[in-house]
Amino acid sequence: MSNESLMKIVNNAAPLYEDKMGLYKKWIMEDKKWNEKRAWKEARALAAHFGEAIETMPREGLRKIKYSSKDFDEAADIMIAEFKDDERPMWSMGAVEGWVVTHDGETIKTGFANDFEAVGWLHKRQGQSVDYAVRYGGYDIVLVRDGKIIYSYKRDLKKK
Repeated sequence: MSNESLMKIVNNAAPLYEDKMGLYKKWIMEDKKWNEKRAWKEARALAAHFGEAIETMPREGLRKIKYSSKDFDEAADIMIAEFKDDERPMWSMGAVEGWVVTHDGETIKTGFANDFEAVGWLHKRQGQSVDYAVRYGGYDIVLVRDGKIIYSYKRDLKKK
């Protein structure tokens, strides 16, 4: 079984995904104290936890999944790369302006040129439609100007 399958399952299983996002939030809180070597070890430990959880999930009618140490290493690499997100590292967020993706009211990602980029980013990072993620998954896409939310995708969906 490949690490992509491990991460695909993680991104589509709410409790595991929340664990991953919790680690990202921890790293964001570390701000400039964030250390990639230490973060990789934390990601590797979390990947092993994911593997154990997935291996013990009831899979009626499906073959048993078994992950290797290499799968956990590669999953840790994916989490570090996802967190750093080549275009704008999550830990470098300062004052928030422009289009922002939030989860349960906390900023997850900023720096989008428009709402289409934010929608695309959110769609790639979770297994449901963006509408479903916003209605039931705790996500929102907002436009912030002068420290105030002037548009909310969630509010717009509620009006429909």
